[in-house]
Amino acid sequence: MKVGIMIDELASGSAPKVIGQQVKGLAALGHKSEALVLKMGYDKTYDFHLSDVPICCLSDRYPSISRKLNMKFPGFSFFSPFHVVSPFFAPLVVREREWDVLVAHISYTCLTAKSLLKFRGIPYFAFIGTEPAYYLMPRIYSDTFLRHLMPVLVPLSVLFDKYVVEDCLAILTFSTYYRNLIRAYVDKALEVVHPGCFPVAKVKEEREDFIIAFDRWDVGNTPNIFLDILPRLSKEVGLVLAGHWFPKSLKTSFLQLASRKGLSGRVKVLGSLDEKAITDWCSRALVHVHPNKEAFGMQSLEAAACGCPTVIPEGSGVTEIFTNGIHGYFPRDRDVNSFADCIDRIVTSPERARRMGLEAWNVAKKNTWMEHAKRLAEMIEKYVAEHKKGGAPIN
Repeated sequence: MKVGIMIDELASGSAPKVIGQQVKGLAALGHKSEALVLKMGYDKTYDFHLSDVPICCLSDRYPSISRKLNMKFPGFSFFSPFHVVSPFFAPLVVREREWDVLVAHISYTCLTAKSLLKFRGIPYFAFIGTEPAYYLMPRIYSDTFLRHLMPVLVPLSVLFDKYVVEDCLAILTFSTYYRNLIRAYVDKALEVVHPGCFPVAKVKEEREDFIIAFDRWDVGNTPNIFLDILPRLSKEVGLVLAGHWFPKSLKTSFLQLASRKGLSGRVKVLGSLDEKAITDWCSRALVHVHPNKEAFGMQSLEAAACGCPTVIPEGSGVTEIFTNGIHGYFPRDRDVNSFADCIDRIVTSPERARRMGLEAWNVAKKNTWMEHAKRLAEMIEKYVAEHKKGGAPIN
């Protein structure tokens, strides 16, 4: 079966990892698979995941004018005119059943996948790996000028969320957290496929006195809470903060705030981490901390793969495979005192950090990228078979 793993772009963050490992994993399981990217360009940080991955860039087939539409709509972090025009261009450049099935990541990408179903007969899965638009809208943009438009934007977002998934074979998600959010607006077959990781062969016992945090930092996901947490810790530990900043002005603002609070000496800011760097830093840190509630929280699983315990808000998707108090701690979301208390328990006790890290590593070993690919292949084969029985042939 020829499977197109579809994404709007391979932007910094989890997308290149997920897309690359899904393509590689499905290929290892005997499927013909490739990354189907609407617009090209990716950070070389992710070469580990994307090396040897066949990539088809649809925008290379589109009229040149489409490549001039990458600017974001005013106020939005991701949504652009390109997402709107792509569903019109794609059927013009894609052959009938060029792929047997598509796995479309991100709601915006599903717009194009739905168009290819209608005009080229290619069925698709909607892999909703981030929170639905109706949920994200007030959470991310409530502090921007868009807050004045929320009475209109939220109902429109619900309609959008319904529209992009109504014709898919099934909805795939990373956790039951997503599933519960999606169930609020659509009654559709929905399956959980946890992401994966690369567990180290042996966990380092000696740890250094610092906290590690890495992510794509943006308007709805800033690390500023750390500057309130650090002074509350009873032990003076450092913070290693890594990742891509969008927009870059957020990094400048963060560093200025750290300086005003007298914390510059305790904060080390790095760029995006490749797989080797993630393993290196997480194998040395006392604890990994993610400061914002996540629909999954892949970084916590990656840290656990290196024997590093995690602190992430309760209710995050990753907490359904880990246990509070055993593999780390799950404080209340955005509660500075709760975060500080949980982190303090770990950084003040290297033995507790080591024990929790080993327990987390044992869980991570059961959640590899190959296990993820096997689960994904199982879902594809199941729903495509049902689709064929329904009278729509799959080559």
